[in-house]
Amino acid sequence: MLDHRMNFGRALRASEGYEMDHAIGTSYSLSLEALMFIPITLFFGEDFNPSEKVITSEMFEALTKVPEHVQLFCQRGKIAKPGFYHNILAFWEKSVEQIQMDSHLQSFHPKVWLVRYRPFDKRLPIKYKFLCTSRNLTLSRDWDMAVQMDGEVKKTTFKKNKPLFDFVSMLNDRATKKINPLVLEEIMNIEFDLDQDQLDYAFHPIGFNGYKNPLLVKNKKQEKLLAISPFIDVTTLKEHCKNSNEFYLFSNAYDLSLIDTKKLLDKDKTFMFNPLLDQAFLAEPDSIDEDDEQTDNNINGNIETDESYNPSMNLHAKFYIEQNEHLANWFIGSANCTDPAKERNIEFLTEIKFDNPKATVEEVVAELTQPLKGQGLFIPYLNSDEIAKDENKQSEAMLRKLIFDLAALNFKGSTTQKPAQRFDLEITVSTLNLEIPANCSVAIVPLSANIVHQQLLEPKQQKQVFVFKDFEESMLTPFILCTINYGEGFVKQLVLDIEIEFDDSRMKKIFKSIISNQEKLFLYLSAILSKEETVPLLDLAEANSKKTKGTSRTLETMPLYEKLLVAASRDPNKIKIAKKTIEILTNETDENGNLIISKAFEEFFDVFKPYADEV
Repeated sequence: MLDHRMNFGRALRASEGYEMDHAIGTSYSLSLEALMFIPITLFFGEDFNPSEKVITSEMFEALTKVPEHVQLFCQRGKIAKPGFYHNILAFWEKSVEQIQMDSHLQSFHPKVWLVRYRPFDKRLPIKYKFLCTSRNLTLSRDWDMAVQMDGEVKKTTFKKNKPLFDFVSMLNDRATKKINPLVLEEIMNIEFDLDQDQLDYAFHPIGFNGYKNPLLVKNKKQEKLLAISPFIDVTTLKEHCKNSNEFYLFSNAYDLSLIDTKKLLDKDKTFMFNPLLDQAFLAEPDSIDEDDEQTDNNINGNIETDESYNPSMNLHAKFYIEQNEHLANWFIGSANCTDPAKERNIEFLTEIKFDNPKATVEEVVAELTQPLKGQGLFIPYLNSDEIAKDENKQSEAMLRKLIFDLAALNFKGSTTQKPAQRFDLEITVSTLNLEIPANCSVAIVPLSANIVHQQLLEPKQQKQVFVFKDFEESMLTPFILCTINYGEGFVKQLVLDIEIEFDDSRMKKIFKSIISNQEKLFLYLSAILSKEETVPLLDLAEANSKKTKGTSRTLETMPLYEKLLVAASRDPNKIKIAKKTIEILTNETDENGNLIISKAFEEFFDVFKPYADEV
């Protein structure tokens, strides 16, 4: 039920005889490192493994499909600075939509995936997978929850899918690149499967078109209510206590310490995430990434604070049970037990209605508190006589407002070509409405550049111009790193995009930075044609190295002809991928000045081009 390693590969893997056609995802915060590894999960159902730093043939093929098949939405200003940068992220540039909310007190907070799958046999129905979770697309190791639903497109209209349709339509209205219209046409006709003990489902978007949190409806009384929420506030807890005869709360010790639980909650029904479990996983070798979602819950009515107090692992799941007699309704999604999640934020909860004794509050409480490896996942909350005081609330409110204002700036970029295929990048911005607090400074730099080249952003300027010099074309980027320095030693960094258009030649150069010579071309084509093996193309740990590892491969030593014949007869789409690869690399040269696509190879492949045109 709770999992700190939610397996996206298993959840979103295509059924036998199907392939992923279009995916829509949402997240509050976003890790650029995670973006490198998500495509291989979506297209090939591989496990999500961000600790792997090698770009393989399979991963690269998946990344090249992103612009046509994937769209991802996140809150503007909540893309974290990556641990490393590689220009391979360019394949995501048109597919990440950053949502700017109307106020700094609001958040775009849903964590939802809707994925369309098409069959190889056109006589079979279109399938969908829906995933609603509490996990952001970061490398965080926190404990989260998710609900997955599989469905097929029918001729019948299912009215209960209307809230999901409205949610996707809202995303489409905000998107620069519009969502595949087939998805919008089919949502109302998806029949989602239910398990035998599940009576029904309901979708609950929050924060637009009058949609409100279904858990906070007035005069809605429950016999029992269970809430798992890492972030809580007194206002919302009072509503839950009023709306239920018995209220069970599971949260973090830190957040529980911020309220007077003695006056508000039942001691025997208040639990905290076991801190010993947090410590037990500190020794694990996985990458740890801060989940910046918490900047929404600690200021001005509990709006979520930075996770600086928890750099390791903690509770992040949002889960609720409403119970009357033997019927239990489960709610899983993004909404915390806080006032912003009532209707101010954009959120999403999915409700599953159960008629199963094991789905009741009593059973779930027992499961959550029973010993696990000698310790319970949750333990009774140990009330403190002193309520913790948040002395940094004013500073956090200031920082949140500044990040919102920076995200609202319209950065525009242009390039100037210099001798020897080098480029200067010019960025302009108006900061007339920007206020930078005292004891605070803001600097920007292209994400692909060294941070020592960052330049200060000045407030109240009609037009400020920044020039960053001497880029290779493949290293030009539409992302800038924005660094906020505040007080003594406090640094906050975020990634923003700029409005800029690059020449088509840039993507060819980026493609060539991976398929950099004829040997890699043959290895890549061989891998995508047969799928018999996955070959390494680039080690990100040595991304700046121009060394080519491995023994030399030639057309004579690679069985490409046989693989092309098999693909032509069984899967012409692979010929199409090969053709596109060859077109991109035509006239490109390796580091020795040799053509990657030689005339001999071009003539060799001409025989198979007609098969690509049939797809």
